[in-house]
Amino acid sequence: INNILPNYLLNGVRIEENKNRPKSFPSFVENKTSSASLEEFICQRNQEAQKQTEREDAPFCMICFGSDKFTRLMPCENGPFCEACSEKIIKDGMKCPICNMDVHSFQSWKTE
Repeated sequence: INNILPNYLLNGVRIEENKNRPKSFPSFVENKTSSASLEEFICQRNQEAQKQTEREDAPFCMICFGSDKFTRLMPCENGPFCEACSEKIIKDGMKCPICNMDVHSFQSWKTE
């Protein structure tokens, strides 16, 4: 690259690289306090990741993305939908938003 680009362009790149480089990198090996704080940090991140995974695995209504009292539409058994959305579908004479089948009722959805 040095042979292709003029020096004044390369100098600008070098200056920008140096500006963005951190002055020093934290060392967690220097003392036990830092090492302990790294361990704490890792444990905290693992716990946060576990909570996020649990939230993502929890069911939610396919219409409003709520998470209260899940139902499935009948007779197609599609869901999960919250009770409020299921009631609106039936009250308004709408079809199942997934399969377009006529819907006449809904039943509770066990989330276990």
